[in-house]
Parts: sequence; C-alpha cells; structure tokens
Amino acid sequence: MNAPAAQLAANAIAVEQLRFAYKRGPKVLDIPRWSVPRGGRLFLRGPSGSGKSTLLNLLAGMLVAPESRLEVLGQSLAALGGRRRDRFRARHIGVVFQQFNLIPYLSVLDNLRLAAHFSGSGGDVHSRAVQLMAQLRLREGILQRRADALSVGQQQRVAIARALINRPRLLLVDEPTSALDPDARNAFVQLLMDSYGAADNTLVFVSHDMALARHFPLLTDMRELNRAWKQEDVDVS
Repeated sequence: MNAPAAQLAANAIAVEQLRFAYKRGPKVLDIPRWSVPRGGRLFLRGPSGSGKSTLLNLLAGMLVAPESRLEVLGQSLAALGGRRRDRFRARHIGVVFQQFNLIPYLSVLDNLRLAAHFSGSGGDVHSRAVQLMAQLRLREGILQRRADALSVGQQQRVAIARALINRPRLLLVDEPTSALDPDARNAFVQLLMDSYGAADNTLVFVSHDMALARHFPLLTDMRELNRAWKQEDVDVS
C-alpha cells in the first residue's frame, strides 16, 4: 500500500483534492488534504458561509463529490450508489442536526425504531432505547410521548439518542446548541461526550462558538482548511 493510501486507511475521515460546487454556482469547497484520526474528537469551527454544513453533508453522504477522493471509515462514498450510500450512513454514521429533525407526530420510541429500521440492523430496539434514555438522563416513560410534546432540551437529547441508536462509528453534530445559553451549551457537549465515550468512536462537532472548543482535543478552522472560502474572502476585500 502506498503512503497516501495507507494514510487514508488509518483515519476515520480522509480527503484529498476535495472540491465541490452546487449546480451553476461558484466553488464552495476546495480542500487539498485533510484527515481525522479514528477515535478523534474534533471541533470544526468557521463562520457562516465557510462551507461547514456542505462539508458535513459530504461526510454523511448526503452530497457527493465524484471527482474528489473522500473516504469515511475506509469507504469511498462516491463509489457507492445512492441506496448503498444511504445504508452505509444508517449503519455507520450518526447525525445530530441543528433543528433535530424528529418526526413530530411519532413517539420517541417510534422515532428511534425508524432510525433502526433504515439501518437494517435489527435487534432489540426497545432495550437499546431504554439504555440510551438512562445515559442521556431521561426517564424511560418519555419513550411513549410524541416528539412534538417534548421541551427543546428533551428533543435535543432524543436527537442524540436517534443518532446513537445504531451504535455509529462516526458521529457528526451540526450546531445543535445555537439556541441555548452558555451553561446549557456546555452541559450538552459534556453529555454528548459521556454518551459517546467509546475509544474507537469518532466525533466531529461543527460550531462557530469557540467557547465550546475547550471540550475537544482537536480543532480545525474552515478558514484555514477551505481554499474556496479564502479566495472568496480575498475577492470581496
């Protein structure tokens, strides 16, 4: 195995010459090389428009950059068709969205069951759900409540549970603390760390709030990573 290939295999995330643009639009991402080690805890910072969400969607396989080299957990996402990519994400990648994206008319348990169904993993979802409720400091009875009957804090924790129900090896978290006060933000990040504590799990936490960076041993700044953002910044100035 040559050196670049060995480097890709050794990391949870590895990209080379990652370039992406939306249809008929300017280049949004231009990343020559970047990697996140397996088991890493990374804080990905950057202002609005720096490409954070686009990069996260590429890492989750929701977007594809076919001319670039992007591997997640050793798998080239561009090499997978749409259905196989969706299955790979459901089985191996957890995503906590900024708006939580729970299905409001379903119970908490049914939201978790739906996530488990898409992974095709089977198993006892109820037992796993009870375990997660305990880890996230929620009462077991909340499993029977509708998602739209929960407080914002409860929805936030249920969103974590849904992301963790299939025991993902990579967890992507997209600014879920923007509406919280500083104490609640710090408590949320600590809770996330505690519930996703296995040594071989990899966490990428996206935020513009540098006050949260102290929780993470690794830091990447999109303004340094993304050459497309830099070029736009130069043009504007």
